[in-house]
Amino acid sequence: MDKKYFKKNNLIIFGTLFILITTSLASYFLFFAGFDCGKAVLDIEGNEYETVEIGNQCWFAENLKTTKYRNGEPILEAANHTHADDSWYTREPVYTWYNYWDFRDKEKEYVEKYGYLYNWYVVNKRNTEGDEDYSLCPEGWKVPSHEEWTELERFICEDMGNPDCEQYFPYDEKEEGYQGKDEGVALKSKEAAEENSSADKYGFSAIFGGIRYPNGAFHSRLEIHTGWWSSTGDEGYAWVRTLHATDSRIGRYFNDKGHAYPVRCLKK
Repeated sequence: MDKKYFKKNNLIIFGTLFILITTSLASYFLFFAGFDCGKAVLDIEGNEYETVEIGNQCWFAENLKTTKYRNGEPILEAANHTHADDSWYTREPVYTWYNYWDFRDKEKEYVEKYGYLYNWYVVNKRNTEGDEDYSLCPEGWKVPSHEEWTELERFICEDMGNPDCEQYFPYDEKEEGYQGKDEGVALKSKEAAEENSSADKYGFSAIFGGIRYPNGAFHSRLEIHTGWWSSTGDEGYAWVRTLHATDSRIGRYFNDKGHAYPVRCLKK
């Protein structure tokens, strides 16, 4: 047999094998790199959270329940009165819970289902010396930015085949109000969306745990309104995402940081 022919064919064979092995290894590592999403995650207090992959992002599938920062330092608990009172407003980082109506004095039951409510100063607490980690989410996770929330909205809008996704969900920090078509329904749990066929399409499992206003008043009804902070804000306001029981869309608002909202964590 011709040696040149043998050598040439060996090169082709070994080259093909190299490509196949390299491709297989790449697929293997890509598979396991994304495999963490879907596993449960623990916070600093040992609370466990389900996670879900949506598009190219990995999200908590439930609201945060911690009363401590990642470094173990406790978060201050807000005043617990249940009526509107401007003295409740504070720029201190605080958490609270919906101590109103059905959940009056039933903190454990409320938190187990809905998580805590945090003002924005908890989300973005900073140490002036820069030597402490006051992150709210577990290691490897973060509170999503306005842009990262927009990425989620855009993915859902486009994946559902809805029109005008760029118009309804722009990356700029200008457009406010309820936007889109039925993307909000796709984020709601089946319970929250009353078994709507499009509910919980992506496993985000949003439930209506209420909010608290800067003056200390709770939203008057628990199972009607919810929202989540982003990490994006300026001197007095920050971006949130909201859902409403009677609206199929997603709300994008630039709200006073004194509000108390739930938090969802996003994998870094």
